[in-house]
Amino acid sequence: MMFFKQLNTCTWTVSRLWRITPHRIRNVLQALLASAMLVLPAHATIVRLDIAIGDQAGNAIYLELYDLEAPATVANFLNYIENANGARRYDGTFFHRSMPGFVVQGGGFAYDPVLGPFSAATAPQIEVDDPIVNEFDASRSNVRGTVAMAKLGGDPDSATSQWFFNLADNSANLDNQNGGFTVFGRVLGDGMTTVDSIAALPVENLGGNFSDLPLAAHTPGDPVTNANLVTLTRVEIIDAVTPAVLDFDLVAVGDSATDTVTVQNLTDSAITIDPIDPAALQAPFSIISETCSNAVLPSLATCSMQIAFQPGESGLRPGSFQLTTSSATFPSLTVAVKGTGAPQAATLVLSVTDALNFGDAGPGEDKQLGVTISNSGIDPLSINLLRFTGSGADQFSTTTNCSSLAFGDSCTETLTFSATTRGVPDVQFEIQSSDPAAPQTLVAVLATASGDHDGVPDAIESAAPNNGDGNADGIPDVEQDHVTSLPGIFGGYVTLETEPGLRLADVRAIDNPSSVTPTAGGATLTFPHGFFSFRVENVPVGGTATVTLHMPPGFAPSTYLKHGRLPGDFFLFPPRWYVFVFDGQTGARFSGNRIVLHFVDGARGDNDQVANGVIVDPGGPAVVSLDDSGSSGGGCTLSAASGGGAVPIDFVLLLLSLLVLRQRSAHGEA
Repeated sequence: MMFFKQLNTCTWTVSRLWRITPHRIRNVLQALLASAMLVLPAHATIVRLDIAIGDQAGNAIYLELYDLEAPATVANFLNYIENANGARRYDGTFFHRSMPGFVVQGGGFAYDPVLGPFSAATAPQIEVDDPIVNEFDASRSNVRGTVAMAKLGGDPDSATSQWFFNLADNSANLDNQNGGFTVFGRVLGDGMTTVDSIAALPVENLGGNFSDLPLAAHTPGDPVTNANLVTLTRVEIIDAVTPAVLDFDLVAVGDSATDTVTVQNLTDSAITIDPIDPAALQAPFSIISETCSNAVLPSLATCSMQIAFQPGESGLRPGSFQLTTSSATFPSLTVAVKGTGAPQAATLVLSVTDALNFGDAGPGEDKQLGVTISNSGIDPLSINLLRFTGSGADQFSTTTNCSSLAFGDSCTETLTFSATTRGVPDVQFEIQSSDPAAPQTLVAVLATASGDHDGVPDAIESAAPNNGDGNADGIPDVEQDHVTSLPGIFGGYVTLETEPGLRLADVRAIDNPSSVTPTAGGATLTFPHGFFSFRVENVPVGGTATVTLHMPPGFAPSTYLKHGRLPGDFFLFPPRWYVFVFDGQTGARFSGNRIVLHFVDGARGDNDQVANGVIVDPGGPAVVSLDDSGSSGGGCTLSAASGGGAVPIDFVLLLLSLLVLRQRSAHGEA
């Protein structure tokens, strides 16, 4: 296998160590911006590379860059050619790696003989910017004549300044490892002749980054000078097509805008441009008029094309077509265009359109939601009124962040539900704006106010057995913060009870909390009532608490499983399944259809693993069978993995849970 090097690290490996660094956050933003551009076969900017092979100057290679297809990569490359401060970092660099039949690589190092004989110290890496997001796409494959970015092994988003010519069809290799290597341009005309002459030079191993260094007219053992290196004497942008991408910017849907593209002959001799098909550009673009078809352009002469953009719908639209010429240097040139269509009138867009769901709030509890308001129209959008209407609207409030939005701008309103009256308010959220098509927008509001803080609406708790008294203590569950009743995901009410003075919050019946499923050797696990998630609040910091689950009559659980981390787990370890049976301090104890969960704040079973006065629990009771014949009685069976693979459960703990069952049966232990 062949390897590239950038710094002292090979760029192709099969493993990756995930690192969270600031540039990764920037890469995500770059990727989001790049993804907004539709991928079409469009090329634009032309770059000239002036190359001296040893002391033989005068070699030139022209590259056509894929501006619309790999925008972040092209922008990065152009910034090394010349940045905002005028620094031209590619000028004076040399090709430091040649692998005949594979690649020629440069863009990384510059030699300064003033510093002494050639070495890693006198030929350091040029100043580099932050790495960029990988923009590989299979439509731009690593075939002969293309130019692609080099990067570090095992890190797709690590490219900085180094790039390479593909000497052969390397797609089978380079398209299929390390996220694929981003092709961002191609060699024009007969430029590969010069690249091949570089690849034909003898290669010497001078160590480190220069183990495959191409050298001209050099005797091994003699000092290396600039007369031996292959140097980029100057890299510059060539404006053969101006502008490189004709950007119409923002045009109202149904309107039309026109602009002009100029083509210039930058060669030393006359060229002829082939006829241009009037339909070369597809809608919403069109060629209105042009003077380039069959034009014979002397050196530095120009021709032009007038192009129209008439969007029929909203959104960004790119397009392109090829000009073919008689020039060996520029046998084809690409005219690239783009524009964005939008309604002329202000157009209100909400991030929530179906309903604002606040869920359940207890006395004195605030529930908040964020709603983003955007303008997708060209005219400014004025937000004239934001309010809640209906019965119970006085329990809701909103910020007033939004007033006027230009095209594409957005703002976020924070909506608050402060429950003061138990029940279900009949409320809508109203927005009045300057959107002529929707001057008034109404969004439904879903919210309930319960008599406690458990997150379960009063109406649901009141439907529990014993007329809403699931634990049969003579007090309705809706009147107690430490008692909650709710149906499991397969029906059948379950009541959760902790000690008076503590509080149950965010109690929910949930589906499997993991993307993987627990197994138990030869045992089958069934979860006839699914899983539950809750918090126990007001626990003394580092103290103890119990939660009793009153399961439906006739259900006799064998064990209790939890999904989370255990004390001692490294913080990067993913949550996992484990058996939560009583070990003398924490765990589940069973008596008929009752399960008593014993917790210590911050210890095993507390999913946040912090002694903070709050116990967090996702898990569920299971029935264990030591045969492999499958489950009975319905419910959720977790005996075979789906997708992520099975997570084995400590079978010793399962045997312990079975032993507990046997002791319970013999002694009636609670």
